[in-house]
Amino acid sequence: MGFSSPEEFFERVPELSKINLELCVSCKGTQLKCGMKSCPIIKAFEIKPKASEKIETISFGKVIHGPSPQVFVGSHNYPQLFAGPSSLLFPDELDPRKVADPKQWIGLSLDEIIEMRYSTAQNLKQITSVTHLNERHISAMQEVALASNIVEIEGELVKTLKTTPTFDPIAQPFGPRTEIQRFELTTNPKIPRKVDTIIDEDLPATIQLHELKKAGFDVYYLQNVFSTGLFGQNDRKKIVPTRWSITAIDDTLGRQMMRQLEETPSINEISVYQGGILGNYFTIILFPDKWKFENFEAWAPNSIYTLGTRGFLSVDAEGFNVHTRYNGRSTYAGQAGGYYAARLAILEYLNKIGKQATVLSIREITPEYIVPAGVWVVREAARLAMKQPPLKFETTDELIHWLNGHIRSPLQEIISKSNIMGQTSLLDFLQSD
Repeated sequence: MGFSSPEEFFERVPELSKINLELCVSCKGTQLKCGMKSCPIIKAFEIKPKASEKIETISFGKVIHGPSPQVFVGSHNYPQLFAGPSSLLFPDELDPRKVADPKQWIGLSLDEIIEMRYSTAQNLKQITSVTHLNERHISAMQEVALASNIVEIEGELVKTLKTTPTFDPIAQPFGPRTEIQRFELTTNPKIPRKVDTIIDEDLPATIQLHELKKAGFDVYYLQNVFSTGLFGQNDRKKIVPTRWSITAIDDTLGRQMMRQLEETPSINEISVYQGGILGNYFTIILFPDKWKFENFEAWAPNSIYTLGTRGFLSVDAEGFNVHTRYNGRSTYAGQAGGYYAARLAILEYLNKIGKQATVLSIREITPEYIVPAGVWVVREAARLAMKQPPLKFETTDELIHWLNGHIRSPLQEIISKSNIMGQTSLLDFLQSD
């Protein structure tokens, strides 16, 4: 799965020869900097998993039924979006809870994840408007999203739209896509009392999300519910595309956690955490100081978006040059959803230990990451890193010595671009080593 060479990409998608590939690694298909209507690199991943042979035997006729572990809201044609419930095509072979919970995918290969997710269909219907929440289709979607149990659905299809997998730099992979005329739940949803109470209160979404996160509700559950327009004050509720809701939840929860850290003490020594999954490896360094965050993305040559060209290093940061209370960054991160996912994982850890820190995060992406599988990969890779026993260093010089042999990326370039470590003395130290 994936691609064996850049040449294979160009054979699959001739449009690649017409665009400036230098734009791809900074865009990652989220901003369409190339001017195309859709990302040509994402298009190159229209592959056929092994399960496609089984799916081709399924008759996508007038009726669909089975467990629905989540919903999906597209971003095309806003505000008249396509949205609907997912359904498992082989319910006897898959655990529907596992299919919709990336935390349970740790230890699986990308091939295994794609095969599992390929068996999840998107059953979509065009909605009238993102603000028309009283439509029967929307209310049924909301019940699917709110349910703490896996509900069964039954629906009538119009046609099959797509049978190849859907890949996205933000959202999880999906399998076939159909157009649904109607659907209904055939089992009763069990809605947690805390959730039912919170969404009925006329409160800003930030407060509702904070309360539910504090009560232990998972970020993936909150993303699903948020996309169906259930959070926020009554006159501001609206449907949110899935890929937007993912980043919105990461950002909103992250901002709340920053505020919780304001009065906490700082850590007292330099600590380094390393770990990762699926070709995404994190080195996360905590320095004794107030909250600041600097995130590097280092894409290796011949990875998804570099296509055999030289590697690419970017940095996004926040919390520097702050003279009063910090309320979070005011501009959207150039690294898009991955920035907010990594930040959330680190803030979760700091809130757990009740300490704040200045954070230097280095995400290294290797050719092992064969397809864009969504920012859950970044979030879970960073979470896994923060669960590892940390290495402790008394001085920055000791840290530099260690980093020089334990990261894949050019350390000197990272230091030269870093607000945290980019002093002349450190560069001199590295060059004379």
